[in-house]
Amino acid sequence: MKCLKTTPVTRVPSISLIHSLTVLRKLKKEKFAEIVDPQRCGYVLNPDGSLKGVEDRLTGYFSGVSTWSGVTGRKPLQGDMESYFQTKDIYLCEI
Repeated sequence: MKCLKTTPVTRVPSISLIHSLTVLRKLKKEKFAEIVDPQRCGYVLNPDGSLKGVEDRLTGYFSGVSTWSGVTGRKPLQGDMESYFQTKDIYLCEI
């Protein structure tokens, strides 16, 4: 994608790490935590519809954070992806 050519991208292994970043940001103990705002998150959950149990477990959590936005149970449109990469600090994809 053109919008990612000049943007560093890192894969984060778990939601627990994102939670830790939130805590660090509140405590202002880590420089990285000042750069990444865990409230600016986009997500794609169960895009092919094959993981209904995971979708059921995570939908409430993801939709419960009012500043997060994403798609659930469908593949994202290219415009969705470009928007997430341009406006969000964190992008979660559960596939």
